[in-house]
Amino acid sequence: MTRPGKPLRFIVEKNMQGNQRTNPEFRFTIKLTGPKGPQATVKRQSRGREQAEEVTTLLAMEQSEAIALHPAKRTVFRRRRSSRPMLIVIILLLLIGGGIFSVINDLIPLRITFPDLASVTITITPDSQRLQKSYDLQAVTTPPVAAQQQIPARILSFTTDEQSITVPASGTGTTPATYASGTLTFQNTLSKEQTVPAGTVFIDKNGIKVANEQDAYIPGAQLLLDGTVLAGTITVLAHALVPGDKGNIQQSDFSGTPSYISGITVENTAPFFGGQEQQTYHYVQQSDIDGAVNTLQTTLTQKARSALLSKMSPDERLIGQIQYTHSASSLYKAGEIVGGGITVTVKVSSIGEVYNQRLAQTMVESQLQAEGTHTLTAQYKLAGPITAQVISFKKPDTQGTTSSRIQAQGLWIYQIPDSKLQAMIKQIAGKRKNAA
Repeated sequence: MTRPGKPLRFIVEKNMQGNQRTNPEFRFTIKLTGPKGPQATVKRQSRGREQAEEVTTLLAMEQSEAIALHPAKRTVFRRRRSSRPMLIVIILLLLIGGGIFSVINDLIPLRITFPDLASVTITITPDSQRLQKSYDLQAVTTPPVAAQQQIPARILSFTTDEQSITVPASGTGTTPATYASGTLTFQNTLSKEQTVPAGTVFIDKNGIKVANEQDAYIPGAQLLLDGTVLAGTITVLAHALVPGDKGNIQQSDFSGTPSYISGITVENTAPFFGGQEQQTYHYVQQSDIDGAVNTLQTTLTQKARSALLSKMSPDERLIGQIQYTHSASSLYKAGEIVGGGITVTVKVSSIGEVYNQRLAQTMVESQLQAEGTHTLTAQYKLAGPITAQVISFKKPDTQGTTSSRIQAQGLWIYQIPDSKLQAMIKQIAGKRKNAA
């Protein structure tokens, strides 16, 4: 049997041996180029009109590219003594006129005249049949039933530990300067009631200006029985007119200070407070939180993927893509003012379904082999392995069951029996090139 897919080449070679005067004989050798070396030898001899034929057995060789010797035919032509000189003269004349080889080939076959030059190559290409078919299999997470075209599947999952990262808040803003506030106490030493209008400005010894926020109605002074005078008093709200912390005057910064109104003095019995300079602050933006989450999510997603894939066996393959979910938390929300950075915490979960590819391959291989046996004759043999390719997978249901379509294909090559090869060799041996 020849190797599947390798064409067979038959080469017919001619050699002339013996004494041409007394016993010229011509030997014809047919060579078969094949993958396993010499396979058969056939010799044919002719002595007068008697012929004998011998077929040897197959000769096996290990070299895959060796030239196989096939039936060799030897035929002896005996010519009458009277015609031999004329034949020699004709051959010499034709050799001298070397430019007319075509004439020689037409009149006297090259296999007789030039046995070392003439050859015939015949190529035989065995018939091949490629079978291709798609099969619908079902991947199940429950025990599979082979008769129902089911293969085993598993759902794998992994969740990373929580990981935190601290990033600065990128939002910035400013608060305007504030004015200090406090109270002013007015004293009236005159006997009549007097009024200090709201907004009346008073200046301390450091040049800090303050003003009362409301009208101050100050009662007149009273003369006591012992002859002393009790001044009328009233306390009202006031504020500094200078922004910032300079308006935070100390207690008694004003102490019996005369006003522009006769008989009225002013003092502050308590310090002013609340005056602040303009300030810059930082606040959280949503991009700060999202950036921190994305940084952690990228790292943890890769970790979750690697951990899930490590749970697969060498025979398993993914169905679709791995699905990822992440949870993130932050102590601050967007818009909140912070004194430093913000800390974000993230964890990632992965989940995916896998099926047993080896079992799926074995299932479709056996079915395609059965198809080849059913549709082809026994002389066709599978050449090489059957290949299988997943065409599609449906989305798994809640139980993890999914349907898949797998395409399988293989090549079957017709195996030529040795008996047919021997018959071909016998049929073409000894013929002209155009006839072979």
